[in-house]
Amino acid sequence: MAERWISGRRMGQWSLGLLLSLLGLWLFATAPTAAAAGYTLDQCIEKALKYSPEVREAKQEVEMSKAKHDEAAAHKLPTIEGLGLVGPAHRARGDQVYSPDTSTHINQWTIFGRISAAIVQPIYTFGKIQFRQDAAKAGIEVSRAGVQRKEGETILQVKEAYYGLLLGRVGKETVDEVKGFLNNARDILQRLLAVRSKSVSEIDQYKLEAYAGELEKYRNLTEKAESLAYDALRTRMGLKSEERLEIQEQSLPMPEKPLQSLGHYVTTAQELRPEFKQLKAGLTAKQKLVDAARADQYPSFFVGGFGSLAGAPGRTRIKNPFIYDDFNHVYGGAAGGMKFDLDFGIKKAKIREAKADLQKLRETNDYAQDNIPLQVQKAYLEAREAEKNIQAFRKAYTESRKWMVAALSNYDMGLAPSKEVFDAIEKYALNRGEFLKAIYDYNISLAQLNLYTGSYLREKVYYKE
Repeated sequence: MAERWISGRRMGQWSLGLLLSLLGLWLFATAPTAAAAGYTLDQCIEKALKYSPEVREAKQEVEMSKAKHDEAAAHKLPTIEGLGLVGPAHRARGDQVYSPDTSTHINQWTIFGRISAAIVQPIYTFGKIQFRQDAAKAGIEVSRAGVQRKEGETILQVKEAYYGLLLGRVGKETVDEVKGFLNNARDILQRLLAVRSKSVSEIDQYKLEAYAGELEKYRNLTEKAESLAYDALRTRMGLKSEERLEIQEQSLPMPEKPLQSLGHYVTTAQELRPEFKQLKAGLTAKQKLVDAARADQYPSFFVGGFGSLAGAPGRTRIKNPFIYDDFNHVYGGAAGGMKFDLDFGIKKAKIREAKADLQKLRETNDYAQDNIPLQVQKAYLEAREAEKNIQAFRKAYTESRKWMVAALSNYDMGLAPSKEVFDAIEKYALNRGEFLKAIYDYNISLAQLNLYTGSYLREKVYYKE
């Protein structure tokens, strides 16, 4: 009885475990994914950064810079040069006094093998190796900052497409809303024409249809803008052709907090901007290359060893140290030495070239110091302008909507002319469109400010070693 109870209990536990496992699998399978629920802006950016060919290309520049650094550092280590030979040789029996063989007899051949090697270890080079190693190390920092630049540019491109998609959609909604008001006006106009009201005429109907045609043009424009932004965002994210793109946001984000001072953004740019990091590291690298070019004027000191082993059957090995046989010998040795190259102006020309390259980068640095703050200022002023326009057009479109509603009401009662209604609808459409454009401009200017100051690097570390 006890055994049955234990067995039944185990069966129940097993069934419960299976049920829970199946439930977990069902919940996992039905959990909403980013693609199903819609991508947020951050998710779009994250996916674009992983896919971006430009970013991946820049990361390969880092790998190339690392390889150059390793190559420069390896010049401090010994180098070994070897040579192996196998081939025919004349038979040579006897000794240096007499041999039964001759060097001209075509049938007196044998085969020989030879292997030789030399090892060289630099001990002092006047900085030739170290300067180039330091330059290559600075080159790694230049490449890493280049990755950050490409990531920042990718982020801006994603934001432009994302906000462009939202602008196209809300713009299309606004056009449809205005079209609804225009349809209301058309219904009222047709009713007034039917009762032969003196407040309207056939000309009003022509005007209304002209407005409707122009409104259709704007709807086509918003559809085109939405389609272009949609495809641009898909391309940036690397989505496959069968993958649909849905985004979570339904409207353009409004300003959340006021802008800080221009000085704050300029200081941030000088601290974080990848271009400044590139220039600083680049100047270090160029200076080290100038030093290396100067060091090339001096000799390099080294220690080394060498040896050679050769043998050929049918050739007598001569042990006389004054006689050397290329095909049958053993020798080796070690030595210290000095290597130098003497030329007439080549090294001096290379020094001048390296100095000019350094000065060229200094001029670029001066240009960046002067113009990057201007770039920041332009984005800052555009953001401030858009921020003010948002407030101005918010009030303008709100008041024009009230005007439009009142005009339609009076029009319905025959108390307002058609022109009043058409003007109100047109003004509402224009002010609403300018309001949406101001929000878009603000978000784009903020995205540019984020790029031009390097602030995106504080929000997330996009590149890790």
